[in-house]
Amino acid sequence: MPLHKEDMLPKAFPVVNANDFKTTLSQSTSSWAKAEYLGYPLFSVGIASRIFHPEQTFKVSQVHHLTDQTQARPPSESRCSFLDIVLASSLVVLWLATLIGGFRISLDHAPLVVTVLGMFIRTFFHTGLFIVTHESIHRNISKHCFINNFFGYLTSYLYAFLAYGVLAKNHRLHHRFPGTQQDPDSAYPNKNNYFLWYFRFMNNYQADGQAWVSVIGMAIIFCILISFHIPVLNLLLFWIIPMIASSFQLFIFGIFLPHRRGDSLNLDRHQASSTNLPVLWSFIACYHFGYHWEHHQYPYLSWYRLPQAHFERKA
Repeated sequence: MPLHKEDMLPKAFPVVNANDFKTTLSQSTSSWAKAEYLGYPLFSVGIASRIFHPEQTFKVSQVHHLTDQTQARPPSESRCSFLDIVLASSLVVLWLATLIGGFRISLDHAPLVVTVLGMFIRTFFHTGLFIVTHESIHRNISKHCFINNFFGYLTSYLYAFLAYGVLAKNHRLHHRFPGTQQDPDSAYPNKNNYFLWYFRFMNNYQADGQAWVSVIGMAIIFCILISFHIPVLNLLLFWIIPMIASSFQLFIFGIFLPHRRGDSLNLDRHQASSTNLPVLWSFIACYHFGYHWEHHQYPYLSWYRLPQAHFERKA
């Protein structure tokens, strides 16, 4: 079924230039994005207020269609389904279950292979938390805003006490201005220096006090868990190290590999490429984030639908 020109046009919002977009985004997020850091000690209250008052806390969604609906929709694809909610919930439950399981492992008696495998599994499901956050940003979990907000705030807090509003703002800028100086995820102009790019990427998301929020929040949780007699080594091996490893996993497959060749793809507005991994390895590597061109072209597609789009494109 061929794509039509009308599928390429936004349905609800006019096209604006880059300066207008950034001004709108800044004005709509400045107050609550800064205030978000105050919400961590009152986690449940903050979650409830943001979920049930989306008009105050998620004004960035007003410009969401400028990055999502301007892309052509592949045939017979609809946005959101009950399966998306089930998968998002499952990833959160599996993250918690493997975390508890890791805390209960007796490292004195467990074989080394079990410990290492457990760390890999924990890293995989910790990355899964951010995948849910990412799906929430694109409103791919549910057609209801408060459900997306719930999963977004919950998983970004669980991941590393991250500010969901800031993540959403930066990620939409990444889709709007990929590979440019206005892209917070870009290493412009040093696109092939892995370490400089990684530290710049992390610095952008740990700015304005976010680093202190993450460190203090994790320190409090660390002390609470120790008070329940959970061994410090288990905390390091199955919580702290997987969290750090997950950031590398997301950066490698979601930023560095897809966007490092942006200069050679200057004819493509996405400034992105896709890996050619088989579906199983693509899933294990980073939940199909490697099919990155397809994600930029069809940002409303859930992560598990990207392989189909990738192979249809190759065909």
